[in-house]
Amino acid sequence: MAVPDGWFPDADYIEFVRPGGSGEGADDHHALYTRESLGKVLEAAGFHVEPVEFYDHGGDFHGSDWSPDDGLVRRSSPFCRDYKFGDRWYTSLILDGIKPTEARGA
Repeated sequence: MAVPDGWFPDADYIEFVRPGGSGEGADDHHALYTRESLGKVLEAAGFHVEPVEFYDHGGDFHGSDWSPDDGLVRRSSPFCRDYKFGDRWYTSLILDGIKPTEARGA
């Protein structure tokens, strides 16, 4: 899952992506999530959460190796060069939500 990152450390990015913000597509956004808040939603729905890319509350970026073969996210650290905010390129909050094996019928 990829959504705008509520902890992205730039006020212009937040204005660009927030619900009702100035960026293209912001009118479709209904919430601005962080790793913690979206993780809680996914966990409440029974998913195990594995963070892929996110900013923490202190503004530090965290990313793991991932393959676009698992689902290409264009607005991510390795692929997005469309928008720059300060010295940072646009990234998304990316989390993998994994259903436990027993819930998948395996």
